[in-house]
Amino acid sequence: MKLLIGILFLCYPLLVVLTGSAMYRRHYQSYTIMKTLASTGFLLIGAVTWLTSGQAIYLALLPAYLCCFIGDVLLALSNEIDNELKNPQFTLGVAAFAIAHIFVIIEFGKLLHWQLSLSWVLVPLALFAYTFYTATAAKDRFCYGQNAVPSLVYAVVVGLCGGMGWDLAVSHSGEPAMLLMGLGAVWFMISDFILAHKYFCIIKKQRTGAGVLLFYYGAMGMLSAFPLLL
Repeated sequence: MKLLIGILFLCYPLLVVLTGSAMYRRHYQSYTIMKTLASTGFLLIGAVTWLTSGQAIYLALLPAYLCCFIGDVLLALSNEIDNELKNPQFTLGVAAFAIAHIFVIIEFGKLLHWQLSLSWVLVPLALFAYTFYTATAAKDRFCYGQNAVPSLVYAVVVGLCGGMGWDLAVSHSGEPAMLLMGLGAVWFMISDFILAHKYFCIIKKQRTGAGVLLFYYGAMGMLSAFPLLL
């Protein structure tokens, strides 16, 4: 089993690099295939770590992993390479990720005994305020179109998940598994923040695509592998 885990951890970043390569070469079909394989990678890592550790928390988070996988495929099919964001694929993809965040929030709440922390309020509030500003007062630099209101709602959900992840990482810093899980949620939030700039900035910066892949798949790797440390 250790050999299988080692192979998966070697293949996973390779698949992410190949996904990025297809994205920058603007090979739509290759990008869709490689992104699907990379996302299958974090599902396999999670499954193998669960079989190795026997921790039931993996099963509690499995719906979140599956929603992320579905969201990845749908966003790839929306032609996100060119920021075309075709519907209904784009809307359904974002909805899948929102549901994934809700599953993670519920699990974080249980781990933190639903004891409210300042980060649960400040982080989503900050993301909401930033999104509201860019959607209303910075229209010379951002164009949300019909996605303005959904983006505000999504910012709150992502911010709450990231804020709870930060709380988990800080309050359980002495427990490697909980620290990794919390940092995974924070990295997920960062990837969504960068992704919003990739989608909605009028002037696109090429490096944002690499940033999204790095933080997103890094986050999913952490959220999938943490049971090994329990």
